[in-house]
Amino acid sequence: AEVEALNLELEDLELRLEGQAEELRSAGEALAAQTRRAAAREGELRDELALLRQAKETDRQNFVRALGEKDAEAAAARGEALGARAEADSLAATVGELQARARQ
Repeated sequence: AEVEALNLELEDLELRLEGQAEELRSAGEALAAQTRRAAAREGELRDELALLRQAKETDRQNFVRALGEKDAEAAAARGEALGARAEADSLAATVGELQARARQ
């Protein structure tokens, strides 16, 4: 009777051990699947980050280019303004000379 009780307990322990082994296998498979999904998502995020960095660099280059164009436009406008000022000064001098001659 005692041997039979021990055999029943042993069978029960073996069944529980098999159940736990199956749970462990299932958990391992689930972990492997999650690891694969995480690795795939990490790859996607790396690609997105690379695209964002590329877009940021493109935006920076466009900004620098536009800034250079604005500086060139401003320099041209300053040059035109200085030219107009010199022309106005020259005309004022000419008018002054003509007025001086007219008084004589």
